[in-house]
Amino acid sequence: IAKFYLRVFGYPDVASQMRFPEVLKHLEPSSSDTILDVGSGLGLYSIHLARDFNCKTVGLEGRQGRVVQSETAAQALNLPTTFRKIDLEKATLPPNHYDKIICLEVMEHIKNDKHLFSQMAQSLKKGGRLVITVPMADKTNEYRSFENFEHVRNGYTIQSVKDMGRYERLKLISVFPCFFLFTNLTTQIQQFLYKNFHPVVNILFYPFLNTLAQLDNFFPIRSSARGIITVFQK
Repeated sequence: IAKFYLRVFGYPDVASQMRFPEVLKHLEPSSSDTILDVGSGLGLYSIHLARDFNCKTVGLEGRQGRVVQSETAAQALNLPTTFRKIDLEKATLPPNHYDKIICLEVMEHIKNDKHLFSQMAQSLKKGGRLVITVPMADKTNEYRSFENFEHVRNGYTIQSVKDMGRYERLKLISVFPCFFLFTNLTTQIQQFLYKNFHPVVNILFYPFLNTLAQLDNFFPIRSSARGIITVFQK
């Protein structure tokens, strides 16, 4: 049943399902790429890239439990991806090593975010792409109590993200808002379900919530954006 559900609906998380298609458009993955996933969580993005694009992927994650879960999933699918536990606050990445790097909804959790950004920039090969997503500090009420989400800051402005790239001499390819009204609404409903009910309740409600979130693709209300997607190139 679980395999059928995942095949039909995907992983039951609205935010991830709405975010990743936009990331893919700008990442432009190919089978020759080695892609680093910084703050890989449960490994969803790394596994998706390895499975659907035959990329070699590496996931870095600070929580050992999630590394184990990710490795188990990748091994079960026989995918060319590896996961490593690492302290992202002090990460040292190999220079000129990766074709692409993604860092999705991670920077707001890192106190020393400029160090992490610098490490990602220098670890890109020439011509490589870095795609990051962060919450928008000045466009959301959700993060007024940002500590509740294990965030160390109340998001970023578009200018602050641009400045990090300019300091590391990365070329800005694109920056645009994301997470509009319907995605924001359905994500908050999911968070409520996670906190107050058995996980099965979220699984049952997810198909409806994800369908509702898709309305953002047809009726994007840009003034409601709560996130930023930024694409840099070395």
